Amino acid sequence: MIQTYIARAILTIILCLLLQTFFESPLFAQELRIFAPTEMKFVLQDLVDDFQKARQQKVSISFDSSGRLFARIKQGETADLFFSSDLRFPQRLVETGEAESGTLYRYGASSLVLWAPKHSSLNIPLQQMQVLLDPMVKKIAIPDPALVPPGKAALAALAHVRVYEAVQKKITLTDTSWMAARYVESGAAEVAIIPLSLATAPSMLEAGIYWEIPRAYYPSLEVCSVILRDTPSREMARAFLLHINSKAGRTVLHRYGFLLPR
Repeated sequence: MIQTYIARAILTIILCLLLQTFFESPLFAQELRIFAPTEMKFVLQDLVDDFQKARQQKVSISFDSSGRLFARIKQGETADLFFSSDLRFPQRLVETGEAESGTLYRYGASSLVLWAPKHSSLNIPLQQMQVLLDPMVKKIAIPDPALVPPGKAALAALAHVRVYEAVQKKITLTDTSWMAARYVESGAAEVAIIPLSLATAPSMLEAGIYWEIPRAYYPSLEVCSVILRDTPSREMARAFLLHINSKAGRTVLHRYGFLLPR
């Protein structure tokens, strides 16, 4: 009896130690915290939903402009993964040691579209960039180029087709790409220039129409990510990045209009 009791006690202690090790493991991190630009709002949510179904682990996403997210990281806010539509921001974090060297990954290039509500009388597919000169267009919503890479690309596209000076006074700058779309939905602007990754979301396809601006009109919009240095969820972050780069993950990226590297 005594030997049986001792054996059970030892077994219980060993089990408790194993459980403690498991729950303290990075693989059992309670939450993966992601910082991402709003132009990835829909595609990243789809990727996260698939990942959570497979792993049953919590993932939270904070959406903002790439520039603001970079500033928040520099100010000490905690995150595990940083996605950006400007390669320079994660590169700077690697250079300063705030992100892990060797984890910077490029997913592909996004593109821009002209977007208007379905009830609009503007014929965007026919008029293309010249639609911005239409007298019915009083306001054009564009994300702030100082904070949002697609905003900078939008101005380059306007300059490329030589309409920037003619429409300059119509331009309304917004804090994020998503907010530019919301301006049009609310009636505060007639047209927005936003990333294709927003325009191809099911809810946006139902609400609006778009015309894809040729990529030759503006600099490449590369979407990339990096694992931040002080993350307690390193293994979970790596697992999520592997999921994105899987066949299923790349299918989701392609569905939202990303031009993937071969």
